[in-house]
Amino acid sequence: MKKFNAINLLIIMMLFSFSYGQEKEGNIVEYFGKEKVEDVLEGDIIHIFKEGLMYSRRNFPTEPKSVLSDPIFARIIAKSESGITEGKSEGKDFKGEEVKWERIEVKENNEFNERRLGSGYLYLEYDSKVEQVVLFEASGHTTVLINGFPHEGDHYDFGWSLIPVKLKKGRNEFVLSGGRFSHMRARLLNTYKPVEFTSRDLTLPDLLIEEKSPLWGAIRVINMKDTWIKGGKILVEVGDASRETKIADILPMDVRKVPFSIPIPSNLEALESVEAILYLKDGRNKIIDTTKIELGVKSKYKHHKNTFLSDIDKSVQYYSLVPSLTKNKENQALFLSVHGASVEAVNQANAYKQKDWGHVVAPTNRRPFGFAWEDWGRLDAMEVLNHSEKLLETDPQQTYLTYYSMGGHGTWYLGATYPDRFAAIAPAAGYPDLLGYRQSRMSRMSEDQIQQYFEMTKAEFEERMSEDFSNAEEEQLDEIIKRAGNPSRTLKLENNYLHYGVYILHGDSDNVVPTYLAQEMRERLGQFHNDFAYYEYPGGEHWFGDESVDWPPIFYFFNLAKNKGRQ
Repeated sequence: MKKFNAINLLIIMMLFSFSYGQEKEGNIVEYFGKEKVEDVLEGDIIHIFKEGLMYSRRNFPTEPKSVLSDPIFARIIAKSESGITEGKSEGKDFKGEEVKWERIEVKENNEFNERRLGSGYLYLEYDSKVEQVVLFEASGHTTVLINGFPHEGDHYDFGWSLIPVKLKKGRNEFVLSGGRFSHMRARLLNTYKPVEFTSRDLTLPDLLIEEKSPLWGAIRVINMKDTWIKGGKILVEVGDASRETKIADILPMDVRKVPFSIPIPSNLEALESVEAILYLKDGRNKIIDTTKIELGVKSKYKHHKNTFLSDIDKSVQYYSLVPSLTKNKENQALFLSVHGASVEAVNQANAYKQKDWGHVVAPTNRRPFGFAWEDWGRLDAMEVLNHSEKLLETDPQQTYLTYYSMGGHGTWYLGATYPDRFAAIAPAAGYPDLLGYRQSRMSRMSEDQIQQYFEMTKAEFEERMSEDFSNAEEEQLDEIIKRAGNPSRTLKLENNYLHYGVYILHGDSDNVVPTYLAQEMRERLGQFHNDFAYYEYPGGEHWFGDESVDWPPIFYFFNLAKNKGRQ
């Protein structure tokens, strides 16, 4: 029987690799990411940063340390002034060449766009005629120091970052660090009101025709005042229904995302969407702002979004659902699909066709930043799994885990950490170990490549790659932090994969998550595992269409696991 199943699986894989036609070009962020916010609805733009200084040196790759340092940021935070000027040197690169701050100007869409920005810094100045409170809006950066004070960035370039700032009279300095992308944008806004809604980064459900219970949504409130907002409420009107929710207190000079309850109006059957009006009230019940939002109307038997109030921190989280074609049947399968970096769960779920024997559930990894499905991401995945299992009344013996890229890592990681929760797993284009993924390219570099890129011998390269701590305390702290991160050492738990079947899918031309990482896992599993399948998609790059995730042989493999469980 095992031989028959393996042969059938191989035939199906070969057929689908040539006939399952999908568009195979494009970047995954373009397919599944979130459209960047371009319009400004919170106020008037008073300044667009169009010129600045850039600093980017060729850094030598080093073994990842738990104790990291940023001399530039450390100096600015300590002194509250940057001391940055054009032509100033911040040191030398690994070749010993002096690197200096150089002038840079915006290009299209008022963005600073330069390849070296991804690993560099952008310095901006604004001369304010008076002391004033403004909203700093930037994107494409990981961190920003505003007059020496650190703030979180906009890692995935969604345009969601809004920071209330009190500018001082005279020169104000902004230092942005690069990250995932090689472009950044920065603007200053005068808000229309001292306290107001912003529609950036909404968390909203789809209203379901078949359901009448109130749902949860979340919206951010901007407080530009130097006093607390206490005792606030949000009144929601949708058609002929209304509902009011008390909100948490909001800090001075802060932007806080707050939950609100959404009532369900009548006569949803004839609508594709509905408009909801939100009223923000202060502690005296006075309306201080209002906005309109659009809510999708769906059938619970089609692709849709669910929201819930998290038990972790009482925030509103959402997950996307691809319901089974078999309606109103209990004890069906559940396919937990953990998304890749910068991928929105709702767009991810759209890559899946509906199945006839189970539901696809796509959690969010505590958007908008993502946590590689570790830490907060792990908690989110398991909370969504518990919530959806109860909602859908699925068979806990038929829960499967899958997805690709960062989600492929999440599949390896969650599968090893919670082996009792899954009947089979299918990592696609994934890396099992986070640190191993980061260092895999360096460890595989040939003598010629090292000479070409770094102009040194392999022996010199390996010596430079070794950890070099400045003192014993730093080395001890590094060891402590690494021990705390032991749960992320996925391969230390590789024997847990024996609890279920494993299907590995990878494009044979993947340069983002190199194919050899999948090949190494095939070799490891081959030493002790007797129930795994491996397939390299011919010509497949990191993203090769919907079959990158909705790959029929994966679900055939899951079905085999279901049948084995019943034997």
